[in-house]
Amino acid sequence: MRKTSRWIVLAAAALVLQAGVVVGTTSPATATQRPTVAADGSKMYTSVQAAIDAVPSGNTTPVAITVAPGTYREIVTVPSDKPYITLRGLGRSPAGTVIVNNRSAGEYGTTGSSTMFVYGHDFTARNLTIANDFDESTATSGGQAVALYTRAERAVYRDIRVLGDQDTLYARAGRAYFRNCYVEGTVDFIFGAASAVFDRCDIYQKRLTGGPITAASTPAESTYGFLFYRSTITGASRTRTPRPF
Repeated sequence: MRKTSRWIVLAAAALVLQAGVVVGTTSPATATQRPTVAADGSKMYTSVQAAIDAVPSGNTTPVAITVAPGTYREIVTVPSDKPYITLRGLGRSPAGTVIVNNRSAGEYGTTGSSTMFVYGHDFTARNLTIANDFDESTATSGGQAVALYTRAERAVYRDIRVLGDQDTLYARAGRAYFRNCYVEGTVDFIFGAASAVFDRCDIYQKRLTGGPITAASTPAESTYGFLFYRSTITGASRTRTPRPF
């Protein structure tokens, strides 16, 4: 194995092991530790944010929040004082459970345009779609519209879709591991200063004319920036549409 490939594999493995400790032990025993969200009111909460708000500040044990299939038009924030949270969609695929909003940088600034903000360490998201459906073609200024903003330590994203146009995924800081994920956008749509591994991910450029995909701002003192391992980068054509996930 070439040295470069081995370095990537080892870096990815290190992030998996560091983040997997919590993921592997998520086995809450009580009803209060197993909140479930459903937009139709059939479960404990009708919004994802309400379920997160119910987690005690300073939580020290894993909390798995399950989210029924549906569309949740809201802004979701996982605060820094609420670690060990898992969000898991209950649909057959990530497309079944969608968290979406349409803020843009023109009104809220780049960071403020995000649909989901993740600060709490040891966070996990699985089987979800996180989207910003603001149409950048309609913007007179500030066309950036972030779907996912992550700056948590040891964050894990598995089997999720992150959808947007410009600046879709803002890996601002911390360490994140993306496994079997789909990310689409138009300009600089994976960016930030985090250390992030994209393992077996599908990266899709939506513009027929192409455009820059990543814009890492890795600090000089950081050992790792963005690592793409066994991932696929594809682009729009007049006959291809994003694959169903």
